[in-house]
Amino acid sequence: MFCQTMLMMGIASKGPATRPPSLGHVDSETHPVRCHWEHEEHAYQCDEIVPAIEEAWDIQVGELGWPAPIPDENGILDIYVATTDATGGAYTVGPYRDQDWDDGRLGTHAYIAIDPTYDTWIRWTMLHEFNHVLQFGIDMAEPRYVPWEGTATAAE
Repeated sequence: MFCQTMLMMGIASKGPATRPPSLGHVDSETHPVRCHWEHEEHAYQCDEIVPAIEEAWDIQVGELGWPAPIPDENGILDIYVATTDATGGAYTVGPYRDQDWDDGRLGTHAYIAIDPTYDTWIRWTMLHEFNHVLQFGIDMAEPRYVPWEGTATAAE
């Protein structure tokens, strides 16, 4: 898998200034999750992405005890199937500002983007990237390549 989460964190602006474009979307029926697509011909990938994120949520939050993702302003976790800024892999990025100063964490919401040409291992990629979303919710100020990538890989 080509995870670009740490690469995106290294960019001076801390990731793209705007979210990838969305032409349409599919919503999860069990969790506050929305899968967007930039081009209609990639809409089918959301049919694999949504169940993978639901599985990741059930296992990583429901069974392993990670705190649920911090919701964005719409109260959902967004995943984008988009060529904009994804360049052949996947990444997770957030706004780098503490969502709640009183919760004892330096956490924020995050979203996932995956390049539609990266159409193999989608399930494993989503299991991995979802863990990065959870990491953003715990402490987005302490990203370290080995622990963040190692933990997300173990979560797969």
